[in-house]
Amino acid sequence: TLASQNSVGMRDMGVATSASTFFRQIGGTLGTAILLSVLFSSLPGNILTATEDRATLTSALDAALTPSVARAANNTAIMKQLWNPIVDPIEQRVQAQLDTATTAITSSGAPAAQQTALLEQAAAKANASVVDGKLTVDFSNAAQRRAVVNEVVPTIISQIKKGASSTNSSTSDTSFLKGADPRLSRPFLTGFNVSAVQIYWVGLMVLLIAFVISWFFKVPPLRQRSALQEQADRQAGEERLAMDEGLAAAELGTTAPANAGAVPAARS
Repeated sequence: TLASQNSVGMRDMGVATSASTFFRQIGGTLGTAILLSVLFSSLPGNILTATEDRATLTSALDAALTPSVARAANNTAIMKQLWNPIVDPIEQRVQAQLDTATTAITSSGAPAAQQTALLEQAAAKANASVVDGKLTVDFSNAAQRRAVVNEVVPTIISQIKKGASSTNSSTSDTSFLKGADPRLSRPFLTGFNVSAVQIYWVGLMVLLIAFVISWFFKVPPLRQRSALQEQADRQAGEERLAMDEGLAAAELGTTAPANAGAVPAARS
């Protein structure tokens, strides 16, 4: 602001100040809009990329399939927003496969004792349990849950890489992250962090370009005195000049100019 004020005359100092403030505000507004657009346009893709990480996805999916974690009050929002669209189809598909196996065993016509034995064998092979004569996965059992997770993780990663995702994560409202299990929120937070780093790189590039361009602008020399002092000195010089003219006229015996010795009005 001081540099812009120093580069113009006193009558233009207000214009210089207002112009500096105006363009600073315009730059801040455009910069914020552009950088936030970059952030939120890249965020969904970065969340999916973070979800592709096998360790991150395995940990998050294991937590989402744990009944005690999924039903926790602080995880209700994030489960609805991110993980229910993923885990619900998994649970339904696994149960449908087990129901098919159960039907095949119970409709075979074998004696009840033999059917029970076959169900136990199928349950041990499928890492499941037999409940009321039916094969089912007990997701509260860590071993059974882990078997399902290890089976579906490669498929989910493959679908994400192909661009197919069953999650619908909104980035306009992130309140669902508050208090959520860190394992469930890690993919979102990792994607947000990557997106934030990207906008800092964009900002750095803009600053570097602006710095290079600034070298091609002619820098006006700054005054050594303030504009007020320059005006006062100019008025004093005009007064001395008028007095000198009056003295010279008196010495020559002529009439001094009508305006000799008058103090000129200050310029607006």
